[in-house]
Amino acid sequence: MVTSLGFGVEFCNHIGMNFMRQTGTREERAKKALSEMGSSVLVGIATTKFIGVFVLIFAPSTLFKLYYFRMYLFIIILGVFNGLMFLPTVLSLIGPAEDKSEIIEAFKDRKFFNVLYQKMQ
Repeated sequence: MVTSLGFGVEFCNHIGMNFMRQTGTREERAKKALSEMGSSVLVGIATTKFIGVFVLIFAPSTLFKLYYFRMYLFIIILGVFNGLMFLPTVLSLIGPAEDKSEIIEAFKDRKFFNVLYQKMQ
């Protein structure tokens, strides 16, 4: 149970954190987060987990094939679905609005944004 929760968090965390760093509407932020981190989640996390679990199909024990291979394979598939399909959809519909104060703080050291920042006050 703990491992499956860890897998689920690992797939969703990268997309969610990248979503919070983006600017624009919720939909734009979800698209940007998915385009920037989607391939990393799919190739970097899902593929390595799948390769690690795939070797269990060759185990001589039915117990390993049934309970470990199938269970972990389902967890990986469900985690990829949640991270790459479900989470971006939910974030684009009801995700948090962008934090403008955080954006202003990040850019107020730059010359161009200093002028905009002063005009906003």
